[in-house]
Amino acid sequence: MAAMKLLVCVALASARLTPLRKSLVHRAAARRASNGIAADPLARGTVARRATNVRGGVSGLSATFNTLVGAVVETAVLLGVVEAARRAPPSISELVVRFKILPSETVRGLSAVQWASWFVIIYGSSLLGSVADGGLRVASRQILMPAMVAGEQGWYASLDRPGWEPPGWVFPIMWLLVSKPTQLLAVTRVMGRLEDGEEPPWLALAVYCGHLALGDAWNKVFFGAQQVRTGALFITAFYGALVAAAVLFYGMDQVAGLYMLPTVGWVTIAASLNWSIYFRQAGAPKAAEAEAPPSPADESVAG
Repeated sequence: MAAMKLLVCVALASARLTPLRKSLVHRAAARRASNGIAADPLARGTVARRATNVRGGVSGLSATFNTLVGAVVETAVLLGVVEAARRAPPSISELVVRFKILPSETVRGLSAVQWASWFVIIYGSSLLGSVADGGLRVASRQILMPAMVAGEQGWYASLDRPGWEPPGWVFPIMWLLVSKPTQLLAVTRVMGRLEDGEEPPWLALAVYCGHLALGDAWNKVFFGAQQVRTGALFITAFYGALVAAAVLFYGMDQVAGLYMLPTVGWVTIAASLNWSIYFRQAGAPKAAEAEAPPSPADESVAG
């Protein structure tokens, strides 16, 4: 398996939309149906600039730092759940079996309580991460309802997206039925290989849990704060941590590493989509200004 590099770069910005911005975003949404703004380069450039800019209020540096701290704390919370499950008394595993969550107290070398804890971590990292920031993360709803986003409704539909974007119904299928289950198989396979009393591979687990935290942060930045530029930076960090975790898992167990490939492939598409949206919007203001007709003042000067 080819070596891959870890990319770490996070950013976040949030604030409120003004009535003017709401009007512009709704006009952008209408463009997708009627191409009304396509004939108005100045309006198109204004929409693109506002979509990529910070939504006022909090400085980019401060927001980036706060989000980075939140991701670090969420990673620590997830690792704490891992350690708590390892140290849980056998009676907890008995309860898991009693409620018929798993068929036996040990499955593939891993206790029932550890299986349950990893299921909660992988499927509910955004809820566990709420401990870090005191509120529910956007990802808790975004995974199940990819068409519904926090903040101004219709924002994502108003973005200029590439034609190769997967249809909306593919997202929950890939996350819930392909990506998450294969991640669960990968991490439990790594943990199930440990001998009694052997310490877990904390570095690999920290990188893996860090990728979950960065994924939650990306959902919060992109869909919650509706920031395309900072979202692109976050998903790059998310992708880098995911690839690093896959490489570390592969070094310990090749099958576990291969189980991570569906998620790597899907996040490759998601990251490419985010960056494609950013570059489309970043170039729109310049194109709009180049296409804009000269103002009356400019014509008088030229005359």
